[in-house]
Amino acid sequence: MNGGNLIIGINTWAVSLLRYSAAFFDWTKAEVEQLDRRTKKIMTMHNGLPPKSNVDRLYLPKKDGGRGLLGVEDTVHIALASLQRYVKSSTERLLSSLATLEDDEINELEVDLKKQKRIERKENWKEKALHEQF
Repeated sequence: MNGGNLIIGINTWAVSLLRYSAAFFDWTKAEVEQLDRRTKKIMTMHNGLPPKSNVDRLYLPKKDGGRGLLGVEDTVHIALASLQRYVKSSTERLLSSLATLEDDEINELEVDLKKQKRIERKENWKEKALHEQF
């Protein structure tokens, strides 16, 4: 399987399961980081990722020069923010009583997470020197 199809497969099958389960399981930060590490380790063991490749580039979108893998940590946070927005906007009395955040806070949280991570990873990747280039 080539690299592009591998990333699409991981995003479609594996990360979507984690996104779905984010609402039901209380994932700790250590567990989420471990899942990301195991994903990279398995990809490296099966020649889907070079051993010394840039991790920031792995998670950048393809249009920005990355490989397009969805990060587990980012996906879980965004799924939780989306669920909070859904509960807050629900017309059912019991669901709307569960909401704790205001609408503005939820929208800012979800949008800022995506943009902030993308900008941060792109800057980290651009700061690193390429092999044999200064």
